[in-house]
Amino acid sequence: MTGNTTNLAAQIDCMTVDILEDLRAVSSATYKKVSTLGFYARGDGGHAEYVLDTTGTTAKEASPMVIVATDGGRWKLMHDGNVTAEQCGFKRDGSVNTQSVLNLANAAVTAAGARIVWGYGTYVCEFIQIIPNMSWVGKGQFFTILKANGGLNTDFISSNFNVNTNNVSIVGMQFDGNRANNTSGNTFALKGAKQSLRQVTITQSAYHGLVTDFDIIDGERKLGFESTYEDILIDTTGRHGWLYNGPTDSSMTNVTLLDCGVSADNSFFGLYASRNFRADNLHPWNRSSTSNVPAASVYIEDTAPGCTAVNSHFEGGHCPLKIRSNQNSFSDCDYYATRGTYCIENYGTANRISGVLGATAAAVNPNYRGILMNGAGNMVDLTDGGCVNGAIDFNGSQGGNLVRISGYRNSGVPYVGTPNPADVVLLVILGAGGGVLKP
Repeated sequence: MTGNTTNLAAQIDCMTVDILEDLRAVSSATYKKVSTLGFYARGDGGHAEYVLDTTGTTAKEASPMVIVATDGGRWKLMHDGNVTAEQCGFKRDGSVNTQSVLNLANAAVTAAGARIVWGYGTYVCEFIQIIPNMSWVGKGQFFTILKANGGLNTDFISSNFNVNTNNVSIVGMQFDGNRANNTSGNTFALKGAKQSLRQVTITQSAYHGLVTDFDIIDGERKLGFESTYEDILIDTTGRHGWLYNGPTDSSMTNVTLLDCGVSADNSFFGLYASRNFRADNLHPWNRSSTSNVPAASVYIEDTAPGCTAVNSHFEGGHCPLKIRSNQNSFSDCDYYATRGTYCIENYGTANRISGVLGATAAAVNPNYRGILMNGAGNMVDLTDGGCVNGAIDFNGSQGGNLVRISGYRNSGVPYVGTPNPADVVLLVILGAGGGVLKP
């Protein structure tokens, strides 16, 4: 009988409880492993496995990673580096996830060196703070949705902008600012080095959709600071689509900026860049039904020399591309469908611009000009098929520009103004709206 009792004791060191809160009442003297069947209720998706921490009883409560029992035992979550949102107590049933639950669990999971895995569906949330080394992964940018609670009226998901918040990774998620029920606040704002956002959609923002920033501090540059933004869709923002203040030299691949700046016409930008970037397949545009469009779809501030873009479409806004800085390169791109006077406004020096002008026009503005050449020492290599008010406007040219433009048009004028004597121009546009300029 004694032997049987001993064997029985060894067999019952595991047990199952209904919810996480029940774990607190489990005797740490009797049991070493406990299974929970849910977080708030059985079957709610928050089921997990916990083991007793045999090293001591000093660890502080850090749900869901460490649970302090009534008898002082410490139960630790078993995981493989992935912790589900439901194990954190996050709900996708339409009820609101409060910021206290969200931020405490996010901090606990991150401190344990794990990442949060979000499920299919919509999580209605209060404010979430982005912290260093945070990693989230969802089921896809159209399937895992974090939606701002109505009446939040502040930044929805944001880091502390007084310091750098480095090494943040987010994959496969959508962030909805709930613009219909919030009148202020940015949807996603992050200041720090080595940001990695992939397959992310940001939509319905009261203010800016995405804000990124970085302070260059040498002590924080062991792994560099450049960040990666890949497969990003920003759709419908009250103010800028993307307020990009760094990190400098970051990579933008497959980025779409749709209907930005809808709070006021000709007031905001799709992409506002105060630092340089490297872009491939960048596409800002507006729906034809949208009346309030950006002052410029992409605006390059004079503090951002050295931007590069390839294989991109600059579309819509009152100007698809406005350049105020120097030594930028825009290669093999299309520039079209402006709501204003020009497809490109160039005020910088030593910029290289190539591609196609006027591929199509916005229905509300069929007649427009191609490029305003208001700088010096630039290289322009373009074709023009639709800029009936002139492929290029030489008024304001500072000289030293090397210009080559070809095309065919049945109406309009080939160019406006007179080249600076120091410009070298080869312009050949055939058709009734064409003309020729040669060196």
